[in-house]
Amino acid sequence: MAIRYEIAGEDVTLVLPLLIDGDGTTADDGTVAIKLRDHIGALVYADTISLSEDATEFLFSVAAHLNEKTRAFERRTITYRWTTSGRPASRTVTYVLADYVAMDATPDMVRERLGVSRAELADTEIDLLGAYHTLADTLGGTALADRLASGTTDMLRANRAIVLTAALSLLPSLRLKAAQAEKSGDESFTRFDIDWGALETALKDEAASSTSSSATGTGAPLFMLSVAPDPLNPWDD
Repeated sequence: MAIRYEIAGEDVTLVLPLLIDGDGTTADDGTVAIKLRDHIGALVYADTISLSEDATEFLFSVAAHLNEKTRAFERRTITYRWTTSGRPASRTVTYVLADYVAMDATPDMVRERLGVSRAELADTEIDLLGAYHTLADTLGGTALADRLASGTTDMLRANRAIVLTAALSLLPSLRLKAAQAEKSGDESFTRFDIDWGALETALKDEAASSTSSSATGTGAPLFMLSVAPDPLNPWDD
C-alpha cells in the first residue's frame, strides 16, 4: 500500500475499521479509545468514541489545526483500541501531511500505462505524490511546479513524467503479484504473457522522451531518470 498523503492545514476524515487479521469485529462495550500523535510522537489528542453495537468501522475526523506542519512532510499516527469477545484489540493508522500539488496525473493513467485493471492495482497502491517528489528532487520543486502550472506542452509532459515514474516504481510489486497469480492458477496477469523487461524499457524510454525539453529548443532534459509506448496498452500522443 502506498503512503497515505493528506493536505496539510485541512481537516482529515478517515474510515477506521475494527479489523483483526482481516476480519471485521465489533466493540463489546460500544466504545473505542483513540489517540493521535504528531510527527515526533507527542500525544496531541485523545478521546473515547461511542459506536453503535453492530458497528465494524467508524469515522474519525482530525481538525485542521492538528494538521498544521512546519516541515516539508509530517506524519500523524492514530492508534485506537477496543475490546471484542472479551479480548483487547488495537490498530494503528499513519498518514503524511504534505502541501497540495496541482497535477493532472491520476491512478487510472498509471493503470493504463501498465495495462492492468483496478482490481489488480488499487488506487491505494499508487503513489503519485511520491512520484512527483522523486521528479522534484531531480529537477527542483519550483521548476517542476512551474511546468505543471505552465498551461503549455511542458505541463502535459510533466504530468506524463509523473505517471511514468509512478508506473516504474510499481513494476517490482506487479512482477511479484504476477508470479503469485501464476503459481495459484489465477490468470489475471498471465492473460497478457507480459514481457516485464520490455515493459520496463518501454516505460523508461517514454519517460525520457516525455521529460526532454526539445520542444523548447534547449536540448537539455527537464528531468534525468533511470527511467515509450507501452507494449501492453499504448498511450498515443
